[in-house]
Amino acid sequence: MIAVEGYFEGDRFYTDRNVRIPQRKRAIVTILDEPVLEIAEKEKQAWFCFFDKIAECDEPLEGEPERTNFKREIDL
Repeated sequence: MIAVEGYFEGDRFYTDRNVRIPQRKRAIVTILDEPVLEIAEKEKQAWFCFFDKIAECDEPLEGEPERTNFKREIDL
């Protein structure tokens, strides 16, 4: 089973990754009550808050920051 997040526009489905959908498989489609614009706006506000907090920090930055992937799941 695969789960794909995205949005419909007209009769097309858009997602942020390439997905191969098998032919003739049963599927369940769940339509959420939040428009895409609200999700994008929430994410944008979260990034603005993040950058504001960095700008407020008075600690000097030293060295090279470690690269990270914020969308990757990790075990803590």
